[in-house]
Amino acid sequence: MRKVKSGISDRLVSQNIRGFRGQRLEYFEMLRRLHPKVVMVQETLVKREDWAVTIPGYEVFHDCAREGSNHGVLLGISKGHVAQRIPGIEGKLVVAQAQLNEQTVKFGSFYLPCISTTERASTKGKLLELL
Repeated sequence: MRKVKSGISDRLVSQNIRGFRGQRLEYFEMLRRLHPKVVMVQETLVKREDWAVTIPGYEVFHDCAREGSNHGVLLGISKGHVAQRIPGIEGKLVVAQAQLNEQTVKFGSFYLPCISTTERASTKGKLLELL
């Protein structure tokens, strides 16, 4: 896990957890202690049809690579901030913008597993357009 300053005096936590199921309570406890404004999680390993998780205190945006897949990504913005999802690349990326300290900031949580060079380049290009 890496804690990064966003330049606007807010905390951001990003982590590839390789599976939410067994460590959900521990993860929520860590978030309660750190109280970051933005949470980005890769490889949630929660299938779209099973996704019913909320993170207390956060507006959560989640997506999976495809129907039946479980390599999901999650982006959480702490409640109390205006946040909205930005449509983009289905499955590998969740992008949202939030009003933090009177600034509109875009955030993206993405996961690019071993895919073809062409697909990776295309996804990176789309990501840069969105952000």
